[in-house]
Amino acid sequence: MNQSTPIINHFIASFNVIDFKDSLIVLDDLGTSLCKLLNLKIVQRSHHEYGPIGKTLVFIISTSHLAIHTWPEYKYIHLDLLTCSKLELSQFEQALKASLIEIQIENLKFRQIESLNQ
Repeated sequence: MNQSTPIINHFIASFNVIDFKDSLIVLDDLGTSLCKLLNLKIVQRSHHEYGPIGKTLVFIISTSHLAIHTWPEYKYIHLDLLTCSKLELSQFEQALKASLIEIQIENLKFRQIESLNQ
């Protein structure tokens, strides 16, 4: 089979954190663990802190990016992973659950966004 378009896998997840700590260290640990479990190579990290609260941490990975956004006033976190790696939604779910093992969460939701080239 001749593939004329790139592999693009786009996954999102959201959840509420029971004991929310708007900490870059916690977000970095979460993103690093997720990338490690999915065999995604981190190339660079960057973050932005919103005033007075809220953060976005972006991991540039060798196959695209992972972004983690927080809304502390809602105890809410949203993750967005875009990669050219061959990944299944079940792999993303399993790796995220393992990365969240020490964080008490509720309302965990996952979705794969279908690429426009499919």
